[in-house]
Amino acid sequence: MRIAQNDPRAAHAVVRGELQAATWKIEDTIYTLALPGTTMRQGAEMLAAQFPGGVLHEDIKRPSGGRALARWDILAPEHEDRLHLVQIEYDARRRHGWASPWAARSLGVLVSHHALARCGQRTVGRGELCQLIPTIRAHVLAAARAQQVGPILQGDTYRTIDSRGVLLWGTEPPRDGRHLALIARTWLDGATLADRSLRELVRLARNDAAPSFCRGVV
Repeated sequence: MRIAQNDPRAAHAVVRGELQAATWKIEDTIYTLALPGTTMRQGAEMLAAQFPGGVLHEDIKRPSGGRALARWDILAPEHEDRLHLVQIEYDARRRHGWASPWAARSLGVLVSHHALARCGQRTVGRGELCQLIPTIRAHVLAAARAQQVGPILQGDTYRTIDSRGVLLWGTEPPRDGRHLALIARTWLDGATLADRSLRELVRLARNDAAPSFCRGVV
């Protein structure tokens, strides 16, 4: 659905509808993957079909055999108000008895409904998740890398910048009892940025470069 740049209400409504329609899809998919007999290839096809645009990274280290190993990073609706970055792993070495070779874990990165709506309104001009996620894909992966190396400090703000715009990040209480989650709060379009320093950083960003992840908004 097309979204005008001067219609934030429509952007929020369309994005919320997209999230509501797919809220339980990741749980259902993980359950299906864990059923006996689901192969790596079947799982890869299922993930691509269930989450168009949402498979941010695929890493197939060993495609077959008793040591087959692969990982996918999936940005999927968790609730009607946000996306959640989840890593799905296939490891054939876990396949003993009834144990499933499939496993899932949180990567501690979230994207708010508001950030998605702003991206749709300001930059993409549409509200479908398959259109929005590719725009912020590199930003989310940059945040995931930063989450892994840390430290992420409670109450701090962060930013990722590329040639299209800026994603502003905050923190949430630990999701696993140990690590703070990063959550994308809003999106600033590079072409309409009011802040001159941020606009200059966007202008200088290379199209093929990974977004920079920095502490602070400016």
